[in-house]
Amino acid sequence: MKPLNLLKQGVLALGGAGCLALGTAEVSHAISFVTNPATGNQYGLTDPGLSWTAAQAVAVANGGNLVTINNLAEQNWLISTFGNSLFWIGLTDQATEGVWQWISGEPVTYTNWAPGEPNQVGNEDYAVMNWGDLGRWNDLPNNVFGSGYRGIVEKPSAATAVPTPALLPGLMGMGLGILRKRRNLQAEQVEE
Repeated sequence: MKPLNLLKQGVLALGGAGCLALGTAEVSHAISFVTNPATGNQYGLTDPGLSWTAAQAVAVANGGNLVTINNLAEQNWLISTFGNSLFWIGLTDQATEGVWQWISGEPVTYTNWAPGEPNQVGNEDYAVMNWGDLGRWNDLPNNVFGSGYRGIVEKPSAATAVPTPALLPGLMGMGLGILRKRRNLQAEQVEE
């Protein structure tokens, strides 16, 4: 089966205006990136008004994840580049309550929680930065009071780009599905 036919079957489909359709959800694809000279990685902002999971879906569609903040210098660069608004970052304890992990799979080597945070009031599994003071982090629910925020997307430099652990099963599954379809098509051609 041709790749176009796989796309038509809903494995992965491109929608209008540069949107990527995954199932029934569409995520914006229009992010402008700027490179951090210290890390070589690229950073950009999602559209406003997104839940953490929607912002992460946009990040993945653009080849990255919500930002992993590794040190104070990177934190300060993000503030000087994007300002003092509240932004989703890639830190979550959704998998295991109280165990905060970067969605990128990188180890947690730096944190900048606001005083008393994370406090797990309600179902707060996702982190934002610039809570109260510049750069300070807070834990919040996925869809904060129905409004949501912008997310900071981080794309690794081309030299270090690797699929994130969360993406590997899906990528492998897509590859296996394509191989199976190819094998079935070849078997049909032999029978003819």
